[in-house]
Amino acid sequence: MEEQTSPDAGEVVAEYESRMWDAAAEVAAARRLLDEADRRLQLARDAVAPAIRRYGAALGLDDRKVDREVIRALYWDHPDIRAKDISDAFAIHGGPGAVHLLTGASEAQVPCVDGCGTMMRITNRSSWSQARLCGPCKAARTDRAQQRYEEGYARHEANRAREEAEDRAWVREQLEAGLTPQQMLKSWQPEVTSSLARAIFAERMIAELSADPS
Repeated sequence: MEEQTSPDAGEVVAEYESRMWDAAAEVAAARRLLDEADRRLQLARDAVAPAIRRYGAALGLDDRKVDREVIRALYWDHPDIRAKDISDAFAIHGGPGAVHLLTGASEAQVPCVDGCGTMMRITNRSSWSQARLCGPCKAARTDRAQQRYEEGYARHEANRAREEAEDRAWVREQLEAGLTPQQMLKSWQPEVTSSLARAIFAERMIAELSADPS
């Protein structure tokens, strides 16, 4: 029998290839956004130390000392600013190690970044990033992340079931057209999804069992 090729096979392969490149493009776009954010953060970090030094110099022109509240705000509210940059700009005796003491506080209150109004106590700058969310908001974010995961998984399973149903329908059409599973594998492209391969072998197994129930 002359080998037949499904007229729809090329279209299906093209569709799967399009989905693949669309997914790859989404990853690349997200990576570009992250890279741009990192670049902007680094530029901002590079600019903040000179800005603090210029402010310190301007205070000197007016024979004024920096207010402790300014040091406190720079130190506690902006953990990306190095203590050394603060001490150098304002000529703080004792260097970076004295900046913490000069703030006049051994701890600080920072607001929850989710805007719920809760203030959280931190005792050192290293814990600042971990203390940005209060307990209830952190739990709510975890719940939302879990919900997004479950919804995404459900969509994935639905898509997988739909694709397998389409694959099985294609296999049945080819069986009705007289193709064997081996001919179907030859007529399909190497980019075939694993679900189609499973469908082909499942249909072959059904055909074999139907032909020889024993």
